[in-house]
Amino acid sequence: MKILSCSGSQLEKSSRTSPEDAFIRSQVTFQDGDREKTFSLLYLEYFDQKFAEFTPFQEDPIIQIGNKTYDFKDVAALAALLAHPEYVNRKREYVHDLVDFQGLMKKAGWDVVKQILMKLADGKEYEVKIESHLSK
Repeated sequence: MKILSCSGSQLEKSSRTSPEDAFIRSQVTFQDGDREKTFSLLYLEYFDQKFAEFTPFQEDPIIQIGNKTYDFKDVAALAALLAHPEYVNRKREYVHDLVDFQGLMKKAGWDVVKQILMKLADGKEYEVKIESHLSK
């Protein structure tokens, strides 16, 4: 599987009373065989403010490579995909519980995430066998 890109954004309200702006969408695009797929992780903005409690990073941007910076929301879906290979077959996952989100992020291979970001920042793809990076 090739990791092609990752990004994240805070959702915007579609109407005045909508709670959408309380959510973050993180996405990772990858090539699985001959198919390009995108996996989206949707989670509460509150979790984005707490990432220092369950990742090795203290603040945004979590990593800077040259003039490219990555915030936590840019890599959360990538981390989830590395931690849970079954997400390869899903389009999206919604996490609404902080304990579940913490568990998901604690299983992530953050050294592998950094390696992937270094390749992506250089405009390259990253070949990964996600099963080999699972924390057991």
